[in-house]
Amino acid sequence: MDLEKLLRWRELAQKFQSGGFWPGVFDTPEGRDFWSTFAQSAEAEQGFPRADVYASESEITVLVELPGLTREDIEILVLGSQIKVKGNVREPLSNGKAISRERIYGPFERVVQLPEQVREEGARARFVNGLLEIRLVKEQIAEGFNVKIE
Repeated sequence: MDLEKLLRWRELAQKFQSGGFWPGVFDTPEGRDFWSTFAQSAEAEQGFPRADVYASESEITVLVELPGLTREDIEILVLGSQIKVKGNVREPLSNGKAISRERIYGPFERVVQLPEQVREEGARARFVNGLLEIRLVKEQIAEGFNVKIE
């Protein structure tokens, strides 16, 4: 083994043991880029975009936060008792380098579980000030009924 490599390894091991290793890992431009990407992916896994589900006797309402998007950027698909909201968040500035980045950019897809089946008829959505409101009519499933014999 090369003596120079051995000395670098020893220096790295000493930093790690003394606690001086980890604080310096993210103090480089590469470390900051990594941390920004990691934070974005962690938030995405927690559920981006954020969504709330409300239910009344006849209707289910889903509210989805989508700041900075237009209605053309969004696609809604209902699959059984799930609703999928897809889109693409574009970066608002194309020139310059981001110094700090907390918002998520790029394509996204969020699947939200609905409390029950919904009908295609009567489904409607509106998008105002970055808030997508989806209203779905509940599927009326018979809980039980008698059938007379002819």
